[in-house]
Amino acid sequence: MQRLLTFLAMFALSCMAVAPATVSQAEVPGANGRIAFVTDSRGCDDCHVFTKLPDGSARIRLTDQAVGGPRWSPDGSRLIFAAFAPDGRVTTGTINADGTGFRLFELTHPTLNVACWGWTPDGTRLTCETWDDTRPNRPSGVFTVESTDGQDLQRLTTNPYGSGDFIGEFSPDGSQHAFIRTNDQRRNGNAAVFVVNADGSEVTRLTPWTTNAGSVAWSPDGERLLYDAEGAFFTMRPDGTDVAAIELDTASLGFLFPFNPSWSPDGTRIVFAAWVDADQQVDILTAAADGSDLLRISDTGREDGFADWGPAPSA
Repeated sequence: MQRLLTFLAMFALSCMAVAPATVSQAEVPGANGRIAFVTDSRGCDDCHVFTKLPDGSARIRLTDQAVGGPRWSPDGSRLIFAAFAPDGRVTTGTINADGTGFRLFELTHPTLNVACWGWTPDGTRLTCETWDDTRPNRPSGVFTVESTDGQDLQRLTTNPYGSGDFIGEFSPDGSQHAFIRTNDQRRNGNAAVFVVNADGSEVTRLTPWTTNAGSVAWSPDGERLLYDAEGAFFTMRPDGTDVAAIELDTASLGFLFPFNPSWSPDGTRIVFAAWVDADQQVDILTAAADGSDLLRISDTGREDGFADWGPAPSA
């Protein structure tokens, strides 16, 4: 449960001052499909997965079974998300893009929680985290399972610090996986962006340790990594060089604390959650890849997060 609480804590943001932001209407290329996100109420005892068009219109409610996620499959046909199993542990749910075909993956291990948050580029496997409430010293790491049924659990990373490895994304060519690693043994700065080869070899730290790093995502062309740290967004090359800050445009929403960014399928925009100080709530926003042309697409009065931008349906 501690791992689940870590993720749910992303909704419980303290009010931190960063640059305010300007809202406008966005023109989004046709290659970009719908944006999926979770709306939280009552500490995710009642979390709903919604999708919207990139301009914020045409909201569709898919399920109220989620406790985290969702993430689109590479072909845009399905979504996965963390969900409660019948025995109260956390497993992975999957649902079709139109809201049909909901199912929960069976947990075959007697005590493990297995929450999956990402896909391999070919869609055959999912990237997951596991934790064991009865054996909390079980080594943390990133794992993969079959995307059809959640079975064949295979370890990709092992956190050497007794802390957590948090799911990021596979590179578009499938050769590497980027993720966030925490080290609670450090007093000043305990999270950083890492990459690992697809076979689990050559784990490399790319960023300095920071006190607030939440997610990392590959650009669709594989040329840049997008990540958040200290309430700001950055991109860098996959070897950790050429770090560049994304300056979110300024004005009418008041102070923002943005987090959990990811790319649009065509790489021209980003989607993320942000604490909107003017409204005292967490909403979903998009922006151009350089931080301009900010657009708020959710305003539910609750807390919206875990946004993921899916591909346009194939013709």
